[in-house]
Amino acid sequence: MAVTADYILKLNQQRLELIDVVNNLVDETDKLDSSATLDDVVKRLKTIDTLSILQSYIQPSVVNPNNDWSIDDTKGKIKSLRERAFYLHRGLRSINLPQCTIVKIGAFSECSALEKAVISGANLHIYGNAFQNCSSLISLSFPRLSIIEGEYVFNGCASLKSITFNKSGSATVKSGYNPMNGCTNLQALVFPSKDDITKIEGYYLDFFRNNSSVLFYIPKCMKFQYSEAWMSEFVTADRVKCLEDYDFEDKKYTNNRDYLINKFSTDLSDYEIVEYVPPDVRSELERYASGALIATINGRNYTKSNWGSAIVCVIKLGDNYGSLLVSTNKDCVTFYASGTVSSNTKFQYNNETYYCSGRSNFVGSNPTVVSDYPLLNDITGKTYTNDEAGSIAAAKDLLDYYFKKI
Repeated sequence: MAVTADYILKLNQQRLELIDVVNNLVDETDKLDSSATLDDVVKRLKTIDTLSILQSYIQPSVVNPNNDWSIDDTKGKIKSLRERAFYLHRGLRSINLPQCTIVKIGAFSECSALEKAVISGANLHIYGNAFQNCSSLISLSFPRLSIIEGEYVFNGCASLKSITFNKSGSATVKSGYNPMNGCTNLQALVFPSKDDITKIEGYYLDFFRNNSSVLFYIPKCMKFQYSEAWMSEFVTADRVKCLEDYDFEDKKYTNNRDYLINKFSTDLSDYEIVEYVPPDVRSELERYASGALIATINGRNYTKSNWGSAIVCVIKLGDNYGSLLVSTNKDCVTFYASGTVSSNTKFQYNNETYYCSGRSNFVGSNPTVVSDYPLLNDITGKTYTNDEAGSIAAAKDLLDYYFKKI
């Protein structure tokens, strides 16, 4: 029978309180007996093996390490795990610790029945031997990891197929002797964060370099950053996969995200597949807040108002100058000039639909232009006609510029 943390609490309300007490004690001064109270524990103990407390102080039938049970700490009572906290708990099947921030040395070592672990505490710190010889472990997830360090962290995890690192922010996976020795079935390292790069160092790099069957899954928008940071040092391009893509034969799945979830029990159920925006374009989209100045042409200020995310530039159409906006959202590119509203013009680029603020006629010949953008004409060396066709041609060149084709 699988027993959740809440059920254990109902059987004995002191269980998690006792774990908290144990985590803050230093030396053992005496042994507990069956009549000891929580106050007695505080007074008489400075440290004691967690398993001893669980077996002698709480009903043995519940916490017998060989029983079939799981930890689903939905109330977030467990904040940290001391050294060898669940060492040799061979009946432990799964772990969900949403508030745990520290996993000390050997905390789950020799939990040979453990299949899945999700530890989600903020700034999570994992120490050596934490999951050593968890031979049934299939998937691990650390959504808010800060650092993994120490020896033999995943040593002997022969069934381990996937590890999911930060879903936001960055982490550091540091050098430690033989951290993944025996992980012969590992197939997927997943880095879902769309914001920051997780750093991989030392023996981990050696392991990944020498095990070509391990693939790296990242958001498409982070591919350039990871290549620049560390992947290019030891990972060939064919081993880097994007979560949004579909690059396998099994027709049951629509993208790599769904494949990982169903094939390896990877913790990606809340990962959203969104339209890919290249990193340099994304930084440009985020550059200006609503109301920020784009350019001043003949004394008229062109500002970002309510048209959302778009790429903008200053262009010369014939003898006239204007501000051009390009977006995949048809409602994002309207802007005002000379008291009139431009129409959104639809066009195709790389088999995708885009819209630009395609005016039939730009105004303002021989103007004074003030902008921190380069003039698109200077980049392309082209002259565009002062009509809708010229606007579309300029919009495509603007996309070419941001997609590094110019």
